[in-house]
This record gives sequence, structure tokens and C-alpha cells, in this order.
Amino acid sequence: MAGYFEDIYEIVKECKETGQRVLIFDESARSISPTIIIAYMMLASRRQEKYLPLSKALPHVQGKEPSVSPNDGFMRQLITLEEQLYEKVSMRIRGDGGGRGGRTGGGGGGGTRTGKPGARTATRGKAAHMRGKGKRGK
Repeated sequence: MAGYFEDIYEIVKECKETGQRVLIFDESARSISPTIIIAYMMLASRRQEKYLPLSKALPHVQGKEPSVSPNDGFMRQLITLEEQLYEKVSMRIRGDGGGRGGRTGGGGGGGTRTGKPGARTATRGKAAHMRGKGKRGK
């Protein structure tokens, strides 16, 4: 998914600049969409020459939707993004094994977002441009 972070950032930025709404959605709203939202937040912050570490972005999103918890693979991608943006990391994943290894430096995380028909949508790591008259995904 990390390969799509920049593309998604550009789509969301363009939508915001033109007053459009954005829906970032996945069925569980626990892992994929929160990862995209957090990546967008960190990229937007960096573009404004501000510092938003993962250890702050993740709990912020969790405050909106407590059930959010990006899986360890997505967390690693967010940690890598943070390192690329700021040359340091604020969180680490404990252990090397599979499954949930636990995290240090912050919480679990995420958020469900809603939008209106005709909004642009970014889902499952792909940027899918949707403009229309209320038709979802068609």
C-alpha cells in the first residue's frame, strides 16, 4: 500500500482545494482506511513543514474511531513513511513474529469516514476516481 501514499495524498489534496468531499473506505474500517488517513495526515503535515509523528497521528485517528487498529504490516509501512519524512521514528512494533506483536510509542488506531455521492474515493490502496450522480463504484 505504501506505493500509493503519494498518489492518494495528491487526490485528497486536489479534492480539498476544489471543495470536493473525500471518502476513504474499507469494509472493516479498522486497518486499511485508517492507514491511508494517517499517511495522508503525515504527508500533509510535512508538506506544510510541520511535524506530525505517527505516535500523535494514530491516537488522533483512534479518538475518532476507537476500534481502528492498522495491522502490523501497515504499521511497518507507516513507520517507514515517518522515517522517510522526518528521518526518525516515534513508534516501533515489538517482536518479529507474525500476528500482533504489540506497539511501543503510541496506540492502535483508525477512523471511519463518510462522504456524499459523487465524492472521490480511495480504497484498498488504489486511487479510484469516482465522479457521478450518486452511483457507488460505477
